[in-house]
Amino acid sequence: MSGCQSFKLESIKIHEASNKHIVAKEIFKSIEAPEKQPACKMLTILRKDDIEKLSHLFRTCYALAMKNRPFSDFIWLCELDRQKSVILGKTYMNEESAKEFSKHIREVEREKLRDDIKITKTSSMFLA
Repeated sequence: MSGCQSFKLESIKIHEASNKHIVAKEIFKSIEAPEKQPACKMLTILRKDDIEKLSHLFRTCYALAMKNRPFSDFIWLCELDRQKSVILGKTYMNEESAKEFSKHIREVEREKLRDDIKITKTSSMFLA
């Protein structure tokens, strides 16, 4: 082990009150529990709003797909949501966004199906 083995209480107190120690302590706290930091809390609040907006938009795209409707219906359905006081923001109100949302929905559904097939194959192996 290297370093000093004899410590003076006064030196420790001076170090503990120093700006460098206080900054290092805050950095260590943020590494241990980043979710407790003010910046992270603010991002979480902002993200919740964004997630809520995107959830509405994704649900609209999902409904389009389930009812076999064209992407052009996405715009007027979003306008209908706005008239019902659903907060959607100003972005993503176009057919290209609807296509992108639908692509991601498709990938999630495919992954769920793959998982279901794996589970079915695994359980059928144990039954045989």
